[in-house]
Parts: sequence; C-alpha cells; structure tokens
Amino acid sequence: MKRRVVVTGLGIVSPLGNDLASSWEGITQGRSGIGPLTNVADAYLDRFTTKIAGEVKGFDITADNELFGKFRVSGKDAKRWDPFIPLRPRCLVHGPA
Repeated sequence: MKRRVVVTGLGIVSPLGNDLASSWEGITQGRSGIGPLTNVADAYLDRFTTKIAGEVKGFDITADNELFGKFRVSGKDAKRWDPFIPLRPRCLVHGPA
C-alpha cells in the first residue's frame, strides 16, 4: 500500500544555524558545526569522553509556547532541564508517528 505524503514546510535547528536558510548556507559552503563543547558547565565536562560536539547555539526552546503547551511544561520549568534534554520534545512532536 502506498502512502501519500505532503510536505508543507521545512525547518531545522542545527549546529550550522537555527533556521533552514543559515543551515543550508553552512552545508553548501562546507562548514562544520563541530567544535569544542561550550554549553556544558565545567563541573560536568569531565564526565564526557570527548570535548567536541555539534552544539546548537542561540536557540531558546522555552520561547516556543505552542510546543510547551502540548507537553504542559512551563518555560520556567524547562529552564531547569539538563542542557541535553530540550530538543527531545521537539523530536516527539515532529518525528514519525
């Protein structure tokens, strides 16, 4: 059975940029989003075997009121999350069913 799919838009949050245009520009220019970890508190840094990663910078997931409404998580509570958790709800919302 064939499934029909309609793509109504594209979006991306990546180490190369927080929107489609800047991420695509980084890809086509051959830039790497990989670099030294900067969003991890020094107290936690020694827990990692690597000190380099592709970090998303300048993105505040707590500003997405629609997303947090779906999960009933306030922006205040979201700011207490571990820095590696914020994108998980977005993947659940936009990921495969």
